[in-house]
Amino acid sequence: MDLIYLKKLDTEKANTLEKSIYNRCSVRSFSGKPVKLNTLSKIIWSAQGMTNEPKRRTTPSAGAIYPLELFIISRNITDLENGIYHYLPEDHALDPQKEGRFTESLARACFHQTFIQDAAFAIIIAGDFEKTKQKYSERGERYVFMEAGHACQNMSLIATNLLLATVVIGAFNDKELRDLLNLGDWYPIAVMPFAYEK
Repeated sequence: MDLIYLKKLDTEKANTLEKSIYNRCSVRSFSGKPVKLNTLSKIIWSAQGMTNEPKRRTTPSAGAIYPLELFIISRNITDLENGIYHYLPEDHALDPQKEGRFTESLARACFHQTFIQDAAFAIIIAGDFEKTKQKYSERGERYVFMEAGHACQNMSLIATNLLLATVVIGAFNDKELRDLLNLGDWYPIAVMPFAYEK
């Protein structure tokens, strides 16, 4: 059988989502320009925010269990103190956890990836695997990872649309990150630093 050639994306006629997918790339070089609080708001909403459908969120979740938690480490956000925050989707609000600068500690926990300390903020995705495994047994673990992947992609695409740079990081010391964020029973899955590109 012969190849069936498909129509390539016309970037001149592409819609906003297509352009974000086309332009998305991993970036590890950040400027010192501050990021607006409303920009952070849009990014975290894209990952776990509530939609107009009751009890539904922006990312698909097996059994609508929603086992993910988002933690934000802020360093250079206008109208937001430096510190660690826990995102509450139902209220679309940040719950302050610790005051201070923690991006350097985050960089150390990520095996000394020093570019992280230049981020305006970082979002850490943590998961409660047992919550999903109660319904889906051992298969539940993969569902949590799948949901985290959806959240990462949503944040990557909206960041691209907002002209922010980011990268998904999976290399970190679990214990150090859990201690930094006081995660308790939640396990870290991914780290995403955000800033304008240098």
